[in-house]
Amino acid sequence: MVEEIPPEDQVSRHIDAPHKWKPAEQEFEEQRLFEFPRDEPESVVWRRYVPGIAQVHQMGCERQAVKRPTKPSYTYVGAITATAEAIRAIRVNGHGFRLEHAPDEGEWHAHVSYLKLPDTEFNKAHKLDLKEHLRNAFGPLEPHSCVD
Repeated sequence: MVEEIPPEDQVSRHIDAPHKWKPAEQEFEEQRLFEFPRDEPESVVWRRYVPGIAQVHQMGCERQAVKRPTKPSYTYVGAITATAEAIRAIRVNGHGFRLEHAPDEGEWHAHVSYLKLPDTEFNKAHKLDLKEHLRNAFGPLEPHSCVD
């Protein structure tokens, strides 16, 4: 059943290296944190169903275990967290983000997607600005190292 995500609820984004995190520099690959390929949504973990960061990290480690056989360099390095309110408050030229429960992959699963203002230009510059604001809505990396 799809539920409304309240403004005060938190969502977390799993971060992996080397795709979203540069291990040598200990910094984010800013343009890869949220890519929205073909304007499709990005996945986040709804903390209502995964309340502790330790549980979020456990999910990241499970994902690492699944990906490593085909992508040996894939490493889960932690998560970043934001409130639903902070994500939904972002606006650039009237455009913003939608945050919706998407329980198809589990009741914890949610999607962040573009919320486009009708009859208003929506171009690459708007997308870049929106993604920068989205990154800023999330807090710092909460690091984690998985035990192999």
